[in-house]
Order: sequence, then structure tokens, then C-alpha cells
Amino acid sequence: GLNPAEMVGKPLAELFEAGFHHSQLAPALAHAWQGQRHKADIAFGGRIFEARMLPFRYDAGGRVAQVLSMSTDVTEERAQQALYQAIATEFPNGSISVFSPGLRFEHVSGQDLEAQGLEAGQFMGTYLKDWLPAALYAQYEAHYARAWAGEAVRFEAAFGSNVYDMMVRPLSVGPGGQAERILAVAVNQTERRA
Repeated sequence: GLNPAEMVGKPLAELFEAGFHHSQLAPALAHAWQGQRHKADIAFGGRIFEARMLPFRYDAGGRVAQVLSMSTDVTEERAQQALYQAIATEFPNGSISVFSPGLRFEHVSGQDLEAQGLEAGQFMGTYLKDWLPAALYAQYEAHYARAWAGEAVRFEAAFGSNVYDMMVRPLSVGPGGQAERILAVAVNQTERRA
């Protein structure tokens, strides 16, 4: 129930209850006031918002004078990520990935990552092409293109010295029937093939 016109020019402490302001907003904004871009999840009104804050204007002395903050409701997205994480935790020989257009990683989890010396955080915000040699990426991309078109696809793929059974399918589909995000499940089959 906040009206943007009523918010202009008011300190955040007047707009939000003190506990919320001091526990979530102030620490997140502190980075921006120190001249750093910052992103944080903020819980408010039973929802989760991804807030991005950055220094906006500087005074004559070079100090941050204004901070710009933008937020997006990511409640459903975070719930889905928690579900993927819970599934992947019990998935010992594989990984689960969610891709947005361009094959950008939105989520990665699974015990196979650790076994390969990787961490999920390394993938976030990167693209599949960043992780694969060009020839191998072209093979993956051909299969993934079918998933973007709305098809569930299964194929075998090699990565390093490992062989994976790959299952790729649309996760969310837009009004035109085109996938907006796709889910890829990779099951390491290397030991079974040996």
C-alpha cells in the first residue's frame, strides 16, 4: 500500500517500520552509499523483492549524494529455486539447471557439480557457451533449440571425461507456445558405462 507520490522526499525510516528498515534496508543501502553497486533479496509484506541499489549522484566532494534503488518481485522465482535446490540435494550423480533465453544460467544445483570441482555460484549469470568448447556447444545448442520450441528432448552428452544423460524441457511457456525458460537435468552415467 505505498503510493509513489507520497514517498518522494521522505526518509525510508518514515515509510517503513523501524525493524524492517534497520534489519534489511539499511544494510543493503550501505553498500550504495559507499559507492558500490549492490543486490539483495528483501522480504516485505509476505513477498520477496530483489532490490538493486547503486550510487546515482555525487556531491562536489565526490561523496554519494543520491542512491537509486529498483526492486522486482521474485517471490515465485525464489520458491522455484528452493524447490530445485531441495531436489538437487537428493540427486547424487547429476545436476539441475534452469536457463533463460540465450542459454543464460538462472539456477544450477546438484551434487555432481562438487564432484567435478565446481560450485553453483560460478555459473550464475553466465551462459552455457562460456563453459563449453565451441563444437560441443553447437551440439548442445541444437538439442536445446528443440526445447525452446516446446519439445521435451533427451540426448547423451560428453563433458570432460564424463558422459551424461541429458533431459531438457520447457519449464515455462509463453502465450505463443514458445518456452520462456527451460529445465535441463544431467545424470552422470560415466560409472555405469565403465
